[in-house]
Amino acid sequence: ALDDAAPAPTPIGVAALRRAGSDLALISYGAYVHECLRVAETLAKEGIEAAVLDLRTLAPLDRAAVLTVARHCGRVLVVHEDARTGGIGESIAAIIQEEAFEWLDAPVRVLGALDTPVPYAPPLEEQYLVSEAEIVQAMRLIFERLKVVIEPSAGVSAAVAFRAAELAPRGSKIGVVLSQKKVVETMRL
Repeated sequence: ALDDAAPAPTPIGVAALRRAGSDLALISYGAYVHECLRVAETLAKEGIEAAVLDLRTLAPLDRAAVLTVARHCGRVLVVHEDARTGGIGESIAAIIQEEAFEWLDAPVRVLGALDTPVPYAPPLEEQYLVSEAEIVQAMRLIFERLKVVIEPSAGVSAAVAFRAAELAPRGSKIGVVLSQKKVVETMRL
C-alpha cells in the first residue's frame, strides 16, 4: 500500500553519496546515477571500490560534496547525459582541478554524449549516449599504472630522484635510473 503523505522534497543544493568507495569517485546526476551504480558493483568484483555521488541538483551545485569525494578518492570520473563539450561535466572537472588538484592521483575524466544533435531513433540514441561499457573502459584507463622514469642528471642526485618517486601518484610504476646499466624499479603505494 502506498502512503497517503506526499514524498519529502529533494533538498536543493545537497548531493547524496549513493555508494561509498575509496579508489575512484563517479560523479553524476539523473539517470546516469543508476548506470554508475551498476558499473561500480561490477568493478567491485575486480577489487575497484568506486564511490558514486549523486549531484541531485546542478544549480546550486554542492561544491563541498564534489570536492570532498574527489579529495577522498584521488581519481574522478564525471559521467552525464549532456554533450561533453560545454556540458556541466567540464565545469565540475574544472572545479576539481582548480580546488583539489594536489589530492588527485590522475586527471579528472569526463564522459558525455556525442557532440551532435540528439537523434530520435532509438538505435541512434543508443550510440549517442554514454554506455556502461564506455564507463567501464574510462574507469580502467584511470587505473592504468603510470610509468615514470626519473633520471638523475648533473644537477639532480639519486636522492632527489628517489624523493620525486616518493611524490608520484599512488600505484605508479616508477623507474629511477642510477646509471646507464642499472634501473631501480619501485611501486608507489
